Amino acid sequence: MDLGGLSEALAAGQGEERPWGAPGETNGVDGGGGIGTGLVEDVYRRHGKSRQGESRRICAMLGAMVSALAQQNVEPKPAALFASLVLALEGIAKGKQGRDDASDASVAEKRSQDEAALLYLLEEAASRMPRQAVRTKFERSVGVVCGVLGAKGAVPSEASTSGASASRTQCAKFGVGCLASLLCAHDPRNFLPASKPFGVLLSFCVDPRPKVRKRAQAGLAQVLVTVGGVGTAGASLERASAMVRDLCERSVAQLVEVTEAFETSQRTGSKREARRRYEEGVQRATTRCFHVLGALRQCVAFLSPREALDILKTLDGLMEFREVLLAHHSAVVIGHFFQGHRVRDALGAEELASLLRGLTDRLLTIEELMADADVAGSTLNALLAGFHALAQMDSEACLAQVPSLLHRCLHYFRRKDSEAFRIKMCSVLAELIDACVDEGAVAGAAAAAEAGQAHPLLRVVAGVEAMVTVPYQDSWNQAFQLLGKLCFALGKKGGRLLSKSLAELGRIAAGDENEWTEAVQDCVGVAVRSLGPEAVLEAIPLNIEGAVTGGGEANSWLVYVLKKNVSGASLSFWARELLPEARRCGQLAASLGEQGDVERAVLVAALEHQLWQTLPSFCRWAEDAAEGFRLLAKPLGAALQNREDLRSHVCNAIALLVSQNARAAEEGDNVGDFGGGVGSDSGLSDDGNGVGAGEDEFDGGFPRPEGHTSEGAEEALRAVASYSKNYLPLLFNLFVSSRPSERGRVHAAIAAFGRVTGRDQLDGFYKNILKRMATSLQGVQQNQGDKGAKDAAAEQQGMLMDIAAALVPGLKPEALEKLLGIVNVSVVYKDPGIQKKSYKLLRAILSRSADLKSRSLEGVRESLSNAQSSCYAPAKKYRLLCVRAMVSILDEASADVADSDKQDAMTSLVTEIVMCTKEKNSKTHHAALDLLAETAHGFKGLRSAMGSPLMEPGPLGFINVVAGGLVAQHPHMVSATVVALTRLAYQFAREIGEEALCDIERAVAMLLKTKSREVVKSVLAFLSMFVMTLDAGRLHEELPSLVEHLLIWANDTKNRFRLKIRHILEKVIRVLGLDEVTKFIPEEHQPLIRYIRKQRGQEKRKREGGSVAGASVKTGRTRGKQTTWTYAEDDDDEGGAGEGTLAGRTQARTARTSRTAASGSAVRKRQRMAPGGGLGSGEDPSDLLDSRNAARMGSAHFASRDEFGDDDDGPINTIRTRKKDGKLIIKDDRYESTGGDGGDDDENMDDSRSHRSGKSARSGKSGRTAGTARTARTNKTARTDRSIVRAKGTKKLEPFAYWPMDRKMLNRRAAKRKDAKKGLLGVVKSKANKKNRR
Repeated sequence: MDLGGLSEALAAGQGEERPWGAPGETNGVDGGGGIGTGLVEDVYRRHGKSRQGESRRICAMLGAMVSALAQQNVEPKPAALFASLVLALEGIAKGKQGRDDASDASVAEKRSQDEAALLYLLEEAASRMPRQAVRTKFERSVGVVCGVLGAKGAVPSEASTSGASASRTQCAKFGVGCLASLLCAHDPRNFLPASKPFGVLLSFCVDPRPKVRKRAQAGLAQVLVTVGGVGTAGASLERASAMVRDLCERSVAQLVEVTEAFETSQRTGSKREARRRYEEGVQRATTRCFHVLGALRQCVAFLSPREALDILKTLDGLMEFREVLLAHHSAVVIGHFFQGHRVRDALGAEELASLLRGLTDRLLTIEELMADADVAGSTLNALLAGFHALAQMDSEACLAQVPSLLHRCLHYFRRKDSEAFRIKMCSVLAELIDACVDEGAVAGAAAAAEAGQAHPLLRVVAGVEAMVTVPYQDSWNQAFQLLGKLCFALGKKGGRLLSKSLAELGRIAAGDENEWTEAVQDCVGVAVRSLGPEAVLEAIPLNIEGAVTGGGEANSWLVYVLKKNVSGASLSFWARELLPEARRCGQLAASLGEQGDVERAVLVAALEHQLWQTLPSFCRWAEDAAEGFRLLAKPLGAALQNREDLRSHVCNAIALLVSQNARAAEEGDNVGDFGGGVGSDSGLSDDGNGVGAGEDEFDGGFPRPEGHTSEGAEEALRAVASYSKNYLPLLFNLFVSSRPSERGRVHAAIAAFGRVTGRDQLDGFYKNILKRMATSLQGVQQNQGDKGAKDAAAEQQGMLMDIAAALVPGLKPEALEKLLGIVNVSVVYKDPGIQKKSYKLLRAILSRSADLKSRSLEGVRESLSNAQSSCYAPAKKYRLLCVRAMVSILDEASADVADSDKQDAMTSLVTEIVMCTKEKNSKTHHAALDLLAETAHGFKGLRSAMGSPLMEPGPLGFINVVAGGLVAQHPHMVSATVVALTRLAYQFAREIGEEALCDIERAVAMLLKTKSREVVKSVLAFLSMFVMTLDAGRLHEELPSLVEHLLIWANDTKNRFRLKIRHILEKVIRVLGLDEVTKFIPEEHQPLIRYIRKQRGQEKRKREGGSVAGASVKTGRTRGKQTTWTYAEDDDDEGGAGEGTLAGRTQARTARTSRTAASGSAVRKRQRMAPGGGLGSGEDPSDLLDSRNAARMGSAHFASRDEFGDDDDGPINTIRTRKKDGKLIIKDDRYESTGGDGGDDDENMDDSRSHRSGKSARSGKSGRTAGTARTARTNKTARTDRSIVRAKGTKKLEPFAYWPMDRKMLNRRAAKRKDAKKGLLGVVKSKANKKNRR
């Protein structure tokens, strides 16, 4: 190619604004010239739209090349472009010969730019060519590139930022990349021809120019990956790695030489001159070392392992300098070395273990480096990478090295200046424990401990044990974490290995609570979960009896830890160990009570209760539930019968045991994360009478253990069922005799036995219940005149219904039919309690709808329809649940059978649910909304009489069913329908799509034209949801009709409709912008937009920290964003109300006062923040309990107020004196009476505040009586006419009355609150009684 032609083509293209244009349109190349695919298209796509000079030069050069190839009828493929680019570079090199670039800097700069563009294109072409094709042109192309790089290798220091320097840097960067691409294409089996170019690439890895250096380091890594990727290229990789090693050794040797030269010059020459030369030399050598370390970070993992080991030895010399940055980067290089795959391939486990041992002993001994967080982190990360590599090769060899690492670092855990190291070391050890400790290691450690032999894991345990002693107190947080990790790793098989550590934890937690109490209890909780309660109690005994008899300290805190953390333990262990302990506590409490030691008796009795509270925890996924329950059956029965205070714990245990094992039997051996909450299977929630309520909740936070099999669960259920004949009568009697607030857990226990008991055995017990239910119902009917007898019969009927509901899961179908007959009658009784219990029982029966006859279900549907009008409010929630069950039953049937009656019935039931959304009872309201969403989720659709789909399945079909209520005649039904549609549209917005959502909105928004305020209120709530659910594009389309409907009620002053409309518009404005919404607002409603704009401006100024007092008018009645908007207010803001009107005068006066108050507040704030200004001073914190400090701070405060004064009242004149008794007298002119002696001081203060806030001053006593004023003067703060007397605070504190908190005090029912307050009046006297005594 002729260079002159290339230059002419390039010069012709530079005159245009965008010479390359688009592919096929520039430089004389048409669309069929081959510029549609491959390299050319990619370059144009990447740089064609850029206006940077570099990109423009590349595209112009490429266009010139393509034009030159087109003239010779050569297609611009990568190979052709590669050849032409090499020729162009050779031509430029020849053109430079004999020219002096220093005489013309612009020519040199232009040549460097051309070379940069050509090198970039050459790299792109080489990367797209087959490697074999590049190898044929390797020597020539590499020679050209090295020649260019040889001229660009140095950067003049005086022109580091000039254009020529930038062009040379760019050329060097592209040249290094091109050289790396050519080296990657070279044959790795013959490295000799590539050694010189590889040396050039290495030299640029320490180039002072960051861009060039980074590109060279990345290219070095690419070349080493290519060379090492061929199996027969071992010799080539060794040579290349040796060259990298030589570079590293030379750089480190240069730094050592500079240091030695400095030491010599200090002894022989001038110290100042030696210091100067040393600083210059060490800067160059250190910088070079940093550059080498940066290159090694990227390529050390790809080097030959032998050469890499030599490099690590060389880097060890850098640690001698004790330089933080050098040590940090060296450690990072070591870490990358261990992460490389060639380490595991070339080094054996023993060799790697020896290397890690040497690095551990060498690096961790340099304490001044380990004090730095970065160095400590990088060093430990490097060692962690090495240990991970060793663990993958041999976990036992890795575990053998962990003790030396831990013991080498133990002294750092005692130092207070090594917190960063301790935290990082803790995480490293935790990862190593996870990687190295397995079941084999635990078994070996346990065997070694029994035989008295050494084992690496025992040494690790000993190290962690030392960390929980007093000398290591500063690192106890990390020690507790490591101990918890060891507990997880050892498991129950290695629990005894940690007995000493656990005993030390017990000593730390003993006594009063301290700063470590919570952390210790958490660590012991982890041990309980991992090791089991047996190992923990063996190491930390409760020692209750010894504490009572011998005066020691009981570990009572451990009982709470057991209660919260035991899972998957042995129930037999509780029967053998903790049950006798609880009995001894009970006997000790009784003995102490007889001896008159009431205080200790109460404490020991409380311990007994706490021990019983651990029983449900031991029942949680118990590993020997069957055996344990057989041991506990009689003691639990005796406790139920004789100990009223222990019944809840026993019932909790039985319910949890049955619930979890029943679910495990149903799931089979598929281990899941389901829990077993108490009472979760009875289907009954808290009804206010105690059924389903309790004080202990056992959530599902404990997953099912892997060893908990379905066979063991079935065996446990059979063991529980074998005692049903003993427990059911006992539980029935307890349920009847208990107070309503205590029946919840007994009911859960009855439901548990009813679930596992055989139907034949349960049938006899059920028949007895059925008889008594019928008798009690007759009693309710016969005793209509006798209120007491009627209430007793109704209460008995309710209890029997609760028991029947608990037994429903185990009854025969025939028994269900009989029970259903009684329920159909009881649901219409005019007694709220019986109705509520009846619906709860009906809900339980409908859960077994598969066992009921279709005729019985028809009867239930008719009963529900007939009882709708007579349903009381307390029963509506449970009636809703029954309606939901019937809807599901009918939905299943109507999806398969076209029955218009069933569809009509389902529609009526859905209507009832919709109507309940308007209930005032919050529980009923929320239950109705939840049931609607649940029904919509499982809706199976409706069919017409001809079998065609009438309503599609899914949420959209159910929404169409509900939307039929929009055409109802009564406004209440229409409003309820809108509420239901709001919930459904919000929850299923994605499922139904935006089109359906907009259709619903159009139908609902039309209701704004009605006169019913109830309907309008519901519609506004729907629109508020609608504007937040829709995306911006679709909301903009619906905006005109939305605004039109909203503004219908914009002038209404009742029901806060205007406020709701404004809030909806503000939501739209946040999405679409104020200007866009303003286009659709009519002129008569523009004050609303002006008000919104003003509010947004105020909020913006608040966010920016400016004062808005001059722009807004806010009084004490304003509540931020809840300010009520009125048209009159907006008119005033826009100039509608002037100073001449009353509103205008009041508003202007208020605005001026607000500005003044705001400015005064800012001045006082600055005074408080100034030095010496009270709490904000820069001095040491003041002791507020010291009266002298308090007086001094008070004086400073009043002095500041005297100095700055008050903006409205002028300077503050205060005189402070003390009486002989220590009282402080503060005389303040502001509090003096303004006229006569008849004014009260409190009223004058009110007047002063009113004046400053812009309100009109009140005169007179404002409703105060003279007696009230006299009473005020008798308080601790006594006021005279011209002073304020404040007592010094010598009065003692009033004693506090204590009353235990009870959840029933928050109950909505007055009877429940009254029950919880029994005895409270004997402790706290009411305020009314105090007034009466006066």
